[in-house]
Amino acid sequence: MASFLCTLATSIEQLIALRVLQGIASGAEGVLVMAILCDLFDAKGQVRAFSIYRAACAVPPIFAPLLGAYVYLAFGWQANFALLAVIAAVVTVALWMFLPESRRPNQNHDSLRKVLSDYVRLLRSRAFLSLAVIMSAAIGFLVIFHMTTPFVLFEVL
Repeated sequence: MASFLCTLATSIEQLIALRVLQGIASGAEGVLVMAILCDLFDAKGQVRAFSIYRAACAVPPIFAPLLGAYVYLAFGWQANFALLAVIAAVVTVALWMFLPESRRPNQNHDSLRKVLSDYVRLLRSRAFLSLAVIMSAAIGFLVIFHMTTPFVLFEVL
């Protein structure tokens, strides 16, 4: 949805805000993938599944700038966000149709109070916060690199 909304941005401020929303939403992907793979596979299978997942994550950044440049030249900058929205929609539908439920049935369904107390405990954890800041900074630098590289290539080089 954030990618689609980026196509409708009428100012740089709107686009930046929507890109932040897009980044926050995409942050859930890494956590969900890890949880699902841990639920679906034993220890040996997890190693294989994580390797395949990481390899699959390494390929798009290689080809995305080239594809994005062609899409931009042919259809304008909004088309890149429209393409991302279509890809996200197709992947979402495929996951909904083919990915089995990975959470084991729980007789004691988590209450909202329990979930909120777990989040409070998590946010008080120095280890969690340290790792979250490190990972967020690493991903942030990667995103900044991808956002600024085209400008450097076109304007400086």
